[in-house]
Parts: sequence; structure tokens; C-alpha cells
Amino acid sequence: MFNYKKRGQETGTGAAVLVLIIASLIIFYIMFIPAAERNKILDEDSDYSDDNDDAIDYIEINLLETTPGKVTFLKHKEVEHSLSSLNLFSSTSGNVIKEVNSVYVKNAVFDDKNANFSFSIEDLENTENVLLTFQVGTGKGILNIDINDKEILNTKLGVGLINPIKIPVEFLSNDNIVKYSVSSVGVAFWKTNEYALEKIKLTADVTDVSTQVAEQSFIIDKFEKENLEKVSLVYFPDCTTNQVGVLRINLNNCKVFTGVPSCNELKKHEVPTYCLNEGENLLQMESEKGHYLIDRIKVRNNLKQERDLIYDFYINDTQYKDIRRGSFVNMSLRFADPEEEKNAKIIINGKETTLSTREIDFDRKLNVYLSQGSNVIKIVPKNDFYIAELKVDYFERD
Repeated sequence: MFNYKKRGQETGTGAAVLVLIIASLIIFYIMFIPAAERNKILDEDSDYSDDNDDAIDYIEINLLETTPGKVTFLKHKEVEHSLSSLNLFSSTSGNVIKEVNSVYVKNAVFDDKNANFSFSIEDLENTENVLLTFQVGTGKGILNIDINDKEILNTKLGVGLINPIKIPVEFLSNDNIVKYSVSSVGVAFWKTNEYALEKIKLTADVTDVSTQVAEQSFIIDKFEKENLEKVSLVYFPDCTTNQVGVLRINLNNCKVFTGVPSCNELKKHEVPTYCLNEGENLLQMESEKGHYLIDRIKVRNNLKQERDLIYDFYINDTQYKDIRRGSFVNMSLRFADPEEEKNAKIIINGKETTLSTREIDFDRKLNVYLSQGSNVIKIVPKNDFYIAELKVDYFERD
């Protein structure tokens, strides 16, 4: 319940004329000043706070009550995360897989001697052109060589360096065994078949694919994640057409692109917003073959527009008429934090006023902004804050 005092009535014709002249000057002044300044003056004039008035009783009628919650000011509608360039390529080199100084095998009636050695291949998938070379010091009979129980040689060899023996990749596994033996002497029991092999070497071409995969991470905060509207990945693949293979791009657990992109053209892919995480995000690129330099990598996040805080209330014919006879409408805001700064534009029926306070409560008389019938309030924040309660009350003069 509000109490106010009635204004005393001035007497005398001269005083009345003087008041009329002053009022006219004030009206003309207000008409020709800027709209923003005029609204400020009218706001001040609309506060019923004259302590010299007689006491007046008011009946309070609520027209609007709501909880707007958090209001957010977006400085930028797009957030761009720029990432460093990624270099994707593979390199193939000849590697010595195994070296053995010498191997001796023989076959006689009462004396047989076989030999073997083992070797491992760590990356069998990327190993090719496997070759076995050695030098024959002594040779008699037919030399037999098996790898994993699959024959790769069964022939008579002369002394000296032999031509490399190519080992089919399908014969190989991660762990392998090479076995050497020599043919039987048959009925010539007095003879001995034997081979003395030296400088045994197993070589292969191994492709290093570790550099075909590269990744980068970036961070998005809670606010950015909550307001994501559209996500785009932009990049420039510097490569040579027909010399590169399939490029795979993943963002976290989402497949963004798989295929051979057009070289030397800026590419753009839309990414579902659910693919991004609050906190760390991982972008991974992998090529099948060739050399890619992935440059100008950007993750562009378009954010939603700030939530429009628009509310309406109704002033009926009787209330609107009574406003001219002393009734009034008051808007009150209660905030969650009494210390934080709250700044916003408040637009009532297209007329603008300002909110700027650190207090927990804010009040504004709305008489000068009102229309008969429907009235609209719009709050446009200039920073982030939390409105716990918004009320519009009509105070009817009793």
C-alpha cells in the first residue's frame, strides 16, 4: 500500500498566470530536446515522491509476474578457432630386418645338420619387397630354404653371391622362422652334401605411416557449447591431384569427411552441433597415401541470438483513465546477485529507458510509457546477469 500527500492549491490570479507560463515553457522545452533526454526527464517526473503531498491510499493489482532467469549479452555472433597446419605424408625406406653371419648345413649317411633362424616384422601391413640374400662359400647338392614351412628355394647353387630371393608377403607373419637343409646323398653313401652360407641378410621396404595421421585440439567453454547454432570446418588442402589418396577427417567421434578433396581449393564442411564437447575437442585427419599439407584450418561456431525477453500486460479502459487521476503502474525487478553490475535497455511500447544498477532491486514508474490495452516490455541486456523476478503492478487510487 502506497501513501502520498495532496498538493496544496495556489491562490491568486497572478500566481495562476505565472504557473501557466512556467508550464508552457517546460512543455516547449521537452518537445524540442532529444528523445532519450526527454524520456529521462519524464521518468523522473513520473515518480510520486513529493513529501509535501497529503497521504493517499492505493490498492495494488498485479498485472504481470514472471521469472526471466539468466539474461545474456552476445558480443560476437561467431566464434572462430584457428588451428595450426597439419602435414600428412608417408615415407618408405629399405630396412635390414635380420642379419646372420653364417649358416652351415650338411647331409651325410651318418651325419645330418640343418639350420634355422627367426625374425619378426612389426608392421606387416606396411612391409613389402622382402628379399633374402647370402653368399655361398661351399656348395654341394640341392639347397632347400623354407619360410614358415613354405618353400622359397630348392636348387643347386654355385659358389659366390647369389641373386636376391624375393619372399612373397603372404608367406610372412609377425613372427617367422627360416629353415635351411640340403638334399640327401642317396645311394652314394660315401659322399657328403653341404652348404656353407655367409653374410645372410633379410631386407624389406617398410612404409612409415605414423605421419599420415595428425590431430589438433581446441577448447570451447560452457557458454559457447550451450549457444551453438551452427558449426563449420574450413581448411585448404595443399596437394597434387592424382598423387594423393583418400583423406579422412574426424571431429571427436563424428565423421566429417571421407574422400579425395579437390586439391588447392578452400573446403568447408558442416558439422552437427552435438559433435562438439564442452572443454577439449579433438580434430583428426588421416591420409591413405601421398602428401597433404592441410592449411588455414578453422572451426567456426555460429551462436544463437540472445534470448528475447519480451513480456506483455494489459491496461483496461478504467485503469488507463484513472492513471490520469493519480493511479500509476510500477515495474519492479529483483536480481540474484546484489553486487554484480546490471546494464540493459528497457523498451516499453517502443519507448526506451535504461537499467543500470548494482542493487538487488530496481523500480521504474511506467505511466509515461503506457497505452490503453496491450503493453509490451522488452529487455535488451548489455551484460550478463540474472533476473529472479519481474513484476508490473497497478496501484489504483483508493
